[in-house]
Amino acid sequence: RITLLAVLLVFGVSTASRAIVWQSNERIMWDTYTKSPNDGWVIYSYGIMLAKAGKLEEAEKCWRRALDLGFSINSSKALGWLEARRGNYEKAEHHYLKAAWPSTNVERFSRNYKPEIYNSLARIHLRWAKEDKANADHHHERVVHFYKRAYEFSGENPMILYNLGKFYLEQGDLQEARKCFRRVWQDRPDTYYGKAAGKLMKIEKSSSEKSPGFGAFMDDLRQNHQGEVSHGVPK
Repeated sequence: RITLLAVLLVFGVSTASRAIVWQSNERIMWDTYTKSPNDGWVIYSYGIMLAKAGKLEEAEKCWRRALDLGFSINSSKALGWLEARRGNYEKAEHHYLKAAWPSTNVERFSRNYKPEIYNSLARIHLRWAKEDKANADHHHERVVHFYKRAYEFSGENPMILYNLGKFYLEQGDLQEARKCFRRVWQDRPDTYYGKAAGKLMKIEKSSSEKSPGFGAFMDDLRQNHQGEVSHGVPK
C-alpha cells in the first residue's frame, strides 16, 4: 500500500508539474501573441499550442488569421490537417494545395517542394476513396500522383516509395508493387524499409485475394509495416 501511495503521489506531482509548465508556456505565448497582433509566425505558433491543448476551434482562428497575414505555407498545412481530421477532404486538399502553391501572384509564381505536403495529399485521397467509392478510381490515381511527387521532392526517400508499393499491393497490382519494393531494397537494403521491401518484393501472383492466407498477410502488412507518415499534423 505504501508503495502504491508513493507511485500515485509521484504521478500526481508529475501531472501537476506538467500543468504548471503548460500554463506558464501558454501565458508567455499569449503575451507574445497580444504584443504581436500582425506577426503571422507568432499567431500560427500560438495556434499550434492551442491545438496541442485540444482547443481546435481557437487554433483554427489563429491559423486563418496567420494565413490572412501572409504566413501561408505552414498555416495552410495546419488548416489542411484540421480539415482532414474532420473528414472534410475537399477542404483539406484545397489547403494542402495552397501550401504547395503558396503564391497566386503570377509575377511571384512559386512552388513548395517539401515532400510532406504531397505525402499528406496522397493520404487524404486514400481516406477519401473509402468514403467516395463512386470516384475511387480518381482518388487512387491521385494517391499515385502525389506519392510520386513526394518521392521525387524528398530526394527519393525510401519510406515514401515503400508506401507507394504498399498501396499498389493493396490494390492487387503486384507488378508495380514489386517494382517499388525492389527499388527500396536495392537502394537501402540495411534499413527497416529495405528489409521489409526485400520480403515483400518476392510476393508471387499466387498471393491473390483468392488465396486463403492473403487476408492474413494484408492484415500483418497494415499493422506492422505502416511506417511514419505525416499528415502535416502540428508538432
